[in-house]
Amino acid sequence: MVTPIERLSDAFNALPASIAVIDGDGLIGSVNAHWRQLARDQAADIDVCCEGINYLAVCDAADGPDREDGNNVAAGLRALLGGHINEFSYDYRWEVNEHECWFRLTARPITGGAVIMHVDITNLRLARETAAHAIGNDLLTDFATRHRFNMEFEEKVTRCKRLGQGLLMIMIKIDGLAAVNARFGYQAGDFLLREIAARMRAKAGSEDQLARLGGDEFAIVRVLQPSLQTNLTDQLLRVLSKPLLLERELYHPAINIGVAGMPMHATDAGGLMEFAEQATRIARSRGGGIHHLKLAHSSEYAV
Repeated sequence: MVTPIERLSDAFNALPASIAVIDGDGLIGSVNAHWRQLARDQAADIDVCCEGINYLAVCDAADGPDREDGNNVAAGLRALLGGHINEFSYDYRWEVNEHECWFRLTARPITGGAVIMHVDITNLRLARETAAHAIGNDLLTDFATRHRFNMEFEEKVTRCKRLGQGLLMIMIKIDGLAAVNARFGYQAGDFLLREIAARMRAKAGSEDQLARLGGDEFAIVRVLQPSLQTNLTDQLLRVLSKPLLLERELYHPAINIGVAGMPMHATDAGGLMEFAEQATRIARSRGGGIHHLKLAHSSEYAV
């Protein structure tokens, strides 16, 4: 017959979290099976984190890349055991069997000590990172979405104004995307957008801001330096206009590029967007190509 103590022990070991009970000094009194397995995965000596070992001392002794985590956990547990907080939680990264994993340590006080739980949150963290990336990045091109672009563009404009730097806003619009979708299908249209994005990325610098603003509209933002002679817009027009194969037919993309600069045209994000959009419309009305909106007087910059 199973005794209540045995039933409680079975339940303790069946819990999916790695659990240990420590006393007021940090000494480990009992652990469950998952804790033993975690200790086995994380340390060569399984006894380093099991019964009879001071868990606070283990955290204090952490060194190398684990030192900061160990210090933070030790400080949190001491605050909990001292009655200064009612719960302590801490997320940390750990390599288990050569795989990077994330765990959440949660500790709550009990009579004479505390109970500590480690829960593997790797899948949860990956799901959140994927969702966050999807919100901020266009799924087709992996460029920033308009929402993310607007926030980052505002920050970049503010920073450049503070540092006295110039800023270049390049807006790119592809003509004929709807016709491509109608004639060749949406897969061909998606291929065209991905190819345009890849060509833009190849010409952009590591510090340039890239975004897909809408269905057929893209943007590049560059911080200008007087010594930076790149002729970026000419390079973009040349590479983006190169033909590509769509369903075995040679297709020539129709590219319109509008350019606006700070402080030449505006000193705020909204004004720069407005000028760049206007320049793009003018470029389109003239049959495509590049329009600079009176940028010629800023001859110290080659855009």
